[in-house]
Amino acid sequence: MKPNNYKVTSILKPTEGTLVFSVPMQSFEFEKALMQKHYNSKKFLDTKQLPKGKFKGAITNLSDIDFATDGTYEATVSGTFTIHGVANEITEKFILP
Repeated sequence: MKPNNYKVTSILKPTEGTLVFSVPMQSFEFEKALMQKHYNSKKFLDTKQLPKGKFKGAITNLSDIDFATDGTYEATVSGTFTIHGVANEITEKFILP
């Protein structure tokens, strides 16, 4: 069971590989209303006090990706993800469609 969030905004500068996105934490939709209530509560993420998650980073293997050519590419992204007021350095791989 994974929650969905359809209100994420992002900016990607393909020439530089920089990536920024913002996640409104209260916009996560859960299968069960009680799960959503707990997630947003003061005991868990306190989304009223800390309403956004933020990521700022860059694609580290930019030379492997051709934005001008259709296809799928594996991208590695490194940067700082801040959630609940705590910043963490992360590196993740994902597929660009």
